[in-house]
Amino acid sequence: MTRCDEEEPRGDGHYPDRSTAAERARWEERWSALVDRELPPSRWLVEQAGHLPMAGRALDWAGGDGRNALWLAERGLEVTLADIAPTALATATRRAQERGLTLHTVAVDLALEPPPAGPWDLIICHHYHDPAFVTRARPLLAPGGVLVVNHPTVRNLERHPRPPAHFLYEEGALRALVEGVRQPGDTIVVDEEGWAISGRHEAGLILRAAGVAE
Repeated sequence: MTRCDEEEPRGDGHYPDRSTAAERARWEERWSALVDRELPPSRWLVEQAGHLPMAGRALDWAGGDGRNALWLAERGLEVTLADIAPTALATATRRAQERGLTLHTVAVDLALEPPPAGPWDLIICHHYHDPAFVTRARPLLAPGGVLVVNHPTVRNLERHPRPPAHFLYEEGALRALVEGVRQPGDTIVVDEEGWAISGRHEAGLILRAAGVAE
């Protein structure tokens, strides 16, 4: 599993060494080169603000250097940023301190290690490809908690050569994955696929767990 817009594996679709140490070293190198680059939060995520809680505990799953985690913290959430790269986490921490925000960080290889324990009022996964994400994340939601995921689909290849196909969801696949973990009373409040303003073809989905009135 990897962030969809980053470097590609070797030609057979696998990294030569998928150990946590190798992955951490790979991402440390990349994030070290990007410490002076700061991106705004995901435009799609910001557009979904009305569906997101403004208080409680939030988990940014494989959130890199915190572009989305910092925005969530500014909205009043108690945010934990989980990522494999200590440099990315340090960058996010520094930016949080500069803004007077509190941000918790956890260095973890989410592809191989358990995620931070819930319950969470919000879990977001932005542009990180892991078909097991929704299965692992749904049990971590608090009653009424919100699960947010968006990621490019294979149709993106019509206009862009990257990410390669093995880092993309088939059209409709994200909805199918979420349907597979829905519990009685869960509500899918956003279900979108299409060409985004960014130029990518993406799927975006928001699930609200049972437990609170609509």
